[in-house]
Amino acid sequence: MYRIGLIGMGIIGQRYIEIITRSGNQLAGVSGSSQHSSNVYAELYDSKPFQNWMDLVHSPEIDIVINNTPNYLHYDVNMECLKLGKPIYSEKPLGRNVQETAAMIAALEKKPVPNVINYNRRGFPALREMKKILESGELGDVLMIRGNYLQDWLLFPQTWNWRVDPANGEVSRALSDIGSHAVDTSLFVTGLKPAALFYERQTLIPERKKPNGEWVKIENEDYGVLLIRFDSGAHGVFTFCQTAPGHVGSDMWLEISCTRRGIRWEERNPDQLTFKNYNDEDEVIELEDSRYNTHGQFEVFQDFLGWIEGNGPGSAATFADGHLQVYLTDLALESARDGVWKTFKL
Repeated sequence: MYRIGLIGMGIIGQRYIEIITRSGNQLAGVSGSSQHSSNVYAELYDSKPFQNWMDLVHSPEIDIVINNTPNYLHYDVNMECLKLGKPIYSEKPLGRNVQETAAMIAALEKKPVPNVINYNRRGFPALREMKKILESGELGDVLMIRGNYLQDWLLFPQTWNWRVDPANGEVSRALSDIGSHAVDTSLFVTGLKPAALFYERQTLIPERKKPNGEWVKIENEDYGVLLIRFDSGAHGVFTFCQTAPGHVGSDMWLEISCTRRGIRWEERNPDQLTFKNYNDEDEVIELEDSRYNTHGQFEVFQDFLGWIEGNGPGSAATFADGHLQVYLTDLALESARDGVWKTFKL
């Protein structure tokens, strides 16, 4: 049994607590946004409250750290764990820019430690099966990847959240927050590497109203379209939007067109795969249920624990994958600014 420390609570924090419990491990410590928050959650889940995240990370009573903090803290918490050699499971993005993420990769080269970033779609059994099918070659070579990730929670100007607040320095939102999931999933199932990209983005709600009534100009994007050329010659088209009416919660889908058949996965039906056949009807197969409805996080967390036990990362996304996504986001922002294709040099 591992003694796990959770930094940052909120909705996703509740999911982590469920995963820790179901995996048979101990929630040994919590650190919230304030001492009061830490005390409340510690009492609720029979855990130890920590006054701040630094105390939790350095505590000898904590074996593993889960970093569920706001984006601007990801680098600080992750780097402290890497310095201590403590296994770390981090929320995405890995850092605010490629300089931060490159520093983490350099630290890992000096002192390797199990590290996972929460690109949780990799945990869905259907997507793991899709990866096997594509690797087998039975569908042929990949020609085209199409991915969508749509939400509607930011449709109205009165909706305020830290993700839209310019003060937090979130330069990208639609791509960094949700689009990176679609891109990472496509790389995971196909094994392809991006060679070049073009990004078009737009802030559809130019001003938003803060809770205090102040109207603020919004700088990061509600919507984006990303084109990718892959190393194999295949192409990808990805659309992301957080102001799309009717797309409640997470509405992501991915379709891979190959030289013989195609294959499609939809988050609305996460345990199904649909084969797309030439001049014929679709073929739908049902796979095992995603355990506990944790959006793939339970399976990814199990891979993380397996790595700590010496089995390698399995299908989980590592900090190297997180570094790639931050590099891709930075490159995409350059493309959107300059209006030209950009080449990968990572």
